[in-house]
Amino acid sequence: MGLMQLALDRLEREIDAVLLHEHLDDSIRMAATLAAKRAQGEYRKELTEGFQACVRKAVRSFKALKQRGISQLFWPDGTNLDFTERKRHTNALPRSVLQRIRADNWMDTLLHEHARRLFNEHLKRLESEGVLAELERSTVAKI
Repeated sequence: MGLMQLALDRLEREIDAVLLHEHLDDSIRMAATLAAKRAQGEYRKELTEGFQACVRKAVRSFKALKQRGISQLFWPDGTNLDFTERKRHTNALPRSVLQRIRADNWMDTLLHEHARRLFNEHLKRLESEGVLAELERSTVAKI
């Protein structure tokens, strides 16, 4: 079994819940629901709201670190690589650079796609069971 297949199998078998940053609100709802299930009771809204506040703070810190990290990207010749959000969304990076990034990160991409599928399946299952915690939306939008 190859390394990639091992990672995919472990993700499926050994992880209780996959949470995704790009779906932070639903991830928080899922985490609150699963924590309540483990405690064999209903989720506590005040605990969940505290968790949301903690996540908001962490996301703010993450954004600051990310911006600082992006500002320190350099080409091999020492020139600064402008990889801002605006540049990424306007396709301002040369196609060859984007292809190289994708080629070098194919395993991460495949693992993320698999995690996203598992997340969506789990979220739909909790929604259909009617047990998904109801929370304030949106944690991310308030940042």
